[in-house]
Amino acid sequence: MFLKTLVWSLSVALLVLLLNLVGLRYELYWYLWWYDIVLHFLGGLVLGLAATWFFGTVHHRFGHIRTGLLISLILSFVLFGGIVWEWFEYISGITLISVAWYQLDVLMDVLMDMLGGMCAFWIWKKQISKKYE
Repeated sequence: MFLKTLVWSLSVALLVLLLNLVGLRYELYWYLWWYDIVLHFLGGLVLGLAATWFFGTVHHRFGHIRTGLLISLILSFVLFGGIVWEWFEYISGITLISVAWYQLDVLMDVLMDMLGGMCAFWIWKKQISKKYE
């Protein structure tokens, strides 16, 4: 079952990669204001699924991890990934908005990353963990 989580994580990562390439090729980031939001949600979902795969494997093999600790670990991983990505965008100079809106954009991006991570935890909790409880 944990292999299924890994496969889903890699599948969504491939989808994010393809959507990013299409977005760059056809300038969708500039024409569709919501495109970046969707990709941040999916990116958070990828990180969240990867974290649920890792921590779920630990949970199954080495003993019970409390739900509160598990969601904290998953969301911390997603938050770290989102912040690293925002830092990468900033130092690379690929931010797409004016300075006045930059802080709001970063906040929205990180919130969407976290929402994707919470969805990954919810998927894990509803689908995968029931088989091992």
